Amino acid sequence: MVRFFASLVLVAYTVTIVFLHAVPTGSASVGTEISSSLRVTHLVHAVMFLPWGVIAAYFIHARPEHKVRRTAFWITWGVVFAFLAEGVQIGLPYRSFQVLDLFFNVTGVLAGSIAILLWKPGCRLIRNLSRET
Repeated sequence: MVRFFASLVLVAYTVTIVFLHAVPTGSASVGTEISSSLRVTHLVHAVMFLPWGVIAAYFIHARPEHKVRRTAFWITWGVVFAFLAEGVQIGLPYRSFQVLDLFFNVTGVLAGSIAILLWKPGCRLIRNLSRET
């Protein structure tokens, strides 16, 4: 049951991220500059991709064998997903592809993955959830 719920969360998260990248925004306050080259949207992009590490950690710990290979797979898939989510905007006339957004997407994936792998209580909790299936 836990595995089904984790898969459902992964699908819902993926659909939400693609939806947020495809919907026209038009809000002026979201693009507020923090510094000359950093905008609030860049931080939002990073924060949107932080949960990838938590979701991936469940699937990494679901089976103890090949942990390093599974970790590399999920982090690689997260980076590819970050590219695809930003790449959706290339074909949309009301959105624009931006390299800095892509950079912050990937930064969010990597930061979330590294944080959950280094945070021992989080790993124990996810490992215990994984064993319940």
